[in-house]
This record gives sequence, structure tokens and C-alpha cells, in this order.
Amino acid sequence: MKSITRSILAWRAPAATLFVVAALAAGAQPAAAQAAKQKFIAATGVNLSYPPVLAMDVYLKKLPELTRGALAGELHHSGVMGGEREVIEATQLGTVQMGMAASSIFTNFEPKFALFDLPFLFRDEAHLIKVMQGPIGKAFNDELEQKKGLKIIAWIPTPARSVYNSKRPVRNLADIKGMRIRTIESELAVGTFNSVGAIATPIAATERYMALQTGTVDGAEVNAGFVLNAKHYEVTKFFSYTEHWRLPALIVVNAKWFKGLSPDLQKTIVDAGKGMETFAHGAFQGQEAMAVDALSSLGMKFNAITDRDAWVAATKPVYAKFETRIGADLIKRVQDTK
Repeated sequence: MKSITRSILAWRAPAATLFVVAALAAGAQPAAAQAAKQKFIAATGVNLSYPPVLAMDVYLKKLPELTRGALAGELHHSGVMGGEREVIEATQLGTVQMGMAASSIFTNFEPKFALFDLPFLFRDEAHLIKVMQGPIGKAFNDELEQKKGLKIIAWIPTPARSVYNSKRPVRNLADIKGMRIRTIESELAVGTFNSVGAIATPIAATERYMALQTGTVDGAEVNAGFVLNAKHYEVTKFFSYTEHWRLPALIVVNAKWFKGLSPDLQKTIVDAGKGMETFAHGAFQGQEAMAVDALSSLGMKFNAITDRDAWVAATKPVYAKFETRIGADLIKRVQDTK
């Protein structure tokens, strides 16, 4: 736990500052903005408080200035144009030119994206970033663009998902056995928690708080920022850093639309995507650090697990079941990435 606390303190100040700057920037239009000659639509099913959406908002508002009035993007968030899957489908069709969604959503377009849903695949955030930014990430980008007409402009690491509950600290595999854990309605998620001895209980997101409150489930899994925002500290007490999933969020553009832009504008969009990556990553760090502080002050107890290797071994059946869809060679390449 001490190492986790040290890590939080190491980046808390700069990350929190970046988040505040981002929030302020999101509400301001660039002073030199001009009426754009070409406009496009960006969309996501998630609300503006989510760092990748905030990053999109900030950078899209800068576009008229950056392109001297040649290009402007209008962001529709909070599900105005549908959920995450619908937004990516619309981006593929070209009715939306830019969209953002979690990597899990992209399994509907390319089954290999289930790679990122495998539990304990990534040793830490640095490992995930290296995979996203290296040859494996490029291969995903190339395949998605060539087969599905979607070009990835940003890979954004989201905070690791961990277990929180109302019963006891989860320090090892024995502690989670028999515990009813709410999961998303996914075969892979259910398989993951059943494999470690928990009782996976798929429940819709809208029913999660009530399920925790009534004892239908003992716990759930997500990150500290979500626990704070959803007020789940009112119905749970223990947060354990299992860090079983590290899922990227992706910002994509319609490939045909992108290719129709001038080379200068293409470069601006690519550069903006890289900026969104950095911006959202810093904002996530700031949110998580502040959430841990706030939850601790509200009485939530934090702890690390002591037997990660045992959790990895316990989830091997999940890998065996899904490796035919993903590719055993691809999984091994990720595991071998240093």
C-alpha cells in the first residue's frame, strides 16, 4: 500500500493542476477563432466529466484557431447521438466524423479487441502504454482502418479497475471467494470473476447502487473516481487494488473523411489526437488522486493485493476460452513486451 500511496503523491500535484486547467479551458472559446469553412461532428455516449470527452472538447474548440478558420468540430456528448456502440457505428458510416468509446466496444467491429479485456494481461500502466504505442497498437490501427474504415487518432489509458465491497478487505484470493461481485453483462467478465472464486453477478449499470445497498451483491469493480462520483462509498467500505483490467479508451475518425482533408489538416487532426491522449491521461491521474483522498476522508479503506501471481494463474481458463478469438500468438506478444 505504501508504494501505491507514494505513486499517487508523486504525480498528484501536476495531474490535478492539469485537470483544473482542462476544466477551465473547456468552457472558453479561443480568442482568435474564426467562422470555419468546413465543419464536422464529433460524438460520444459519455458525459463531459470523463477525461477523454473533456480532452475532445478542449481540442475541438482550438481547431478554428489552429487551422486559421479552415476546420471546426462540434462535440455531442452524454449520449445525445446514442451510446458508445451507436456512436462508433455512426463514425464508421460517416454520419459522425469523430467518435470516442472504450476498447471493449470495438470488439463489435474487430473481435481481436477482446485482447484488452483479458484480466491481468498488463503488468502496469507503463506496459499498456508501450503496447498501445508500439507495433501491436499500430497493427490494430492499420487493421481497423483497412477493414472497418476507422482511423485511431488517440489511445488513452484509463485507470485500472479494482474490486470494492461492503464486507472485508480483499488482500488475497481467499478473501474474494464466495463474494458476490457485480460485473458487466459480458461472458468474459463473468468468467473472470468466477475463475477467482467470486460469484459473478451481471447487473445493469443503472441498478448497481441499489444492488449494493440491498445486499444483492457484496461488491463491484471499477476505479476510485467512479466510486466517488457515483457515491458508492455510501454503500461500500473497502477498496482493494486488484487492478485486474486496464482498458484503453479510443478516439477514432472516419478514414474516408480523414483522407479527404488536405495534408495540413490531416496533420492537425493527428497532432490533436496526440494532445488529447496526453491531456486525458493527466486528467485521469488528477481525478484518481483526488478521489482517493476524498474517499479516504469519507472512511473508505484502501489496500493492495499480496498475491497477484495467484490471481493470474486462477484466470488462465479465461485465456484458454478466448484465445481462439484473439490469437494465442498476439497474447504472447503482449506478455513478452517489455
